[in-house]
Amino acid sequence: MDLPRLACLIVAVTCGGACAEYDPTAPADAGEGPPRLGDARLEVGRDVRADAESGPAPVPVPLTGCLGINTAEVTIGGTQRFQMIIDTGSTTVAVAGAGCASCSTTGVSPLYAPGQGAIDREQRASSLFGTGDHGWAGQIYHDTIGFSGLPGTPMDLVSIDQEQSFFIPSFCLPRGYQGLFGLGPGAAALPGTDSYLERLAALSGLPDVFALRFCSGGGTLWLGGYEPAAATGPPDFAPLLPATDGLPLYTVELTGVLVGAEAVQVPAITLGPAVVDSGAGVSYFPEGMFDALTGNIGDRAAFKEIFPAGREWFTRAGLTSCTVLEGVSPGELDSALPTLTLILGGVSVEASATESYLTAVDGLIAGETCWIPGIATNPALSGRIIGTSFLRSRITVFDRENQRLGFARPGPCP
Repeated sequence: MDLPRLACLIVAVTCGGACAEYDPTAPADAGEGPPRLGDARLEVGRDVRADAESGPAPVPVPLTGCLGINTAEVTIGGTQRFQMIIDTGSTTVAVAGAGCASCSTTGVSPLYAPGQGAIDREQRASSLFGTGDHGWAGQIYHDTIGFSGLPGTPMDLVSIDQEQSFFIPSFCLPRGYQGLFGLGPGAAALPGTDSYLERLAALSGLPDVFALRFCSGGGTLWLGGYEPAAATGPPDFAPLLPATDGLPLYTVELTGVLVGAEAVQVPAITLGPAVVDSGAGVSYFPEGMFDALTGNIGDRAAFKEIFPAGREWFTRAGLTSCTVLEGVSPGELDSALPTLTLILGGVSVEASATESYLTAVDGLIAGETCWIPGIATNPALSGRIIGTSFLRSRITVFDRENQRLGFARPGPCP
């Protein structure tokens, strides 16, 4: 399976179907709007440290994963534990249920069995993704959901009893995954289901803030804030765009891109709202922007010396043709190749090559680290998606209380 197909499937599985409704050509809201590249306001993005040092301490949840699929252990019904994909591109919680025959056939285990305390809402929910060739359906139950360190939160979730190409094998997730844990805005929850974050904030007293940090093989989810000691400094905050019926997700305005210190000239229509999606393994850009970026990067002599195919490498490489670089370390790649900067809501977020457009894959080839692109384009996915290939360069703070998104430089991974 090549990278675009895998990444498309990962995005489709985790975006709750909203990605297909995203229209990148829609006009921006009236008003001054966020600053554009070259605007004198561009560098005014600094803000105070998130309020993580007062009130209840944020609760850390360890993550396991690779290639953009990051899971956390979730307890449902007090005793049943599952590995579930942590996804900011959807909101509903959906877990493989005991009545799902195709889940069992695929090898998904364990399966959720509603206990005596669960309530059957006698209502169903379903979601199709991408072009509609994969998705799931199931019964809505009321049960408790919790992470280690937090009491169970009562809410309405989905017990999946039908699925099509939703559960896919992963060579780097030995425990697999048994469902999807949506952390998106409440407006994106499927009818009849709840937002875990809204329920948690209402019942726990924790601030309505969470944060994500991705490392090799996993990372950390913080609920109720973030851990300042994990960052090298306070986050820069960009305003979240108001949720709309067509795009009820976390979005920020993408107003420009730079490769190294050079502003890349991209078609104006390719700029606009970008979805911040922890369930997407790569970052997706419209074709015009993708071509401009890969041309700027791939036509450089330093890039061709390492990847002789140049710009073509970004469309040819994938899991079936993962590139092994003998004797070249990630640090040497970052020294030789330019950075990628995205201007998000007036905040310049600069990432090294190996934190943005190059993704390391461990475990696919025995004893080797190989490389695949961290950026892609796909006609089936409209719009702009900032995935984990870029998000791993920062601790990303989702400050839902103040409708803003923070980017803090992380310290070394544990």
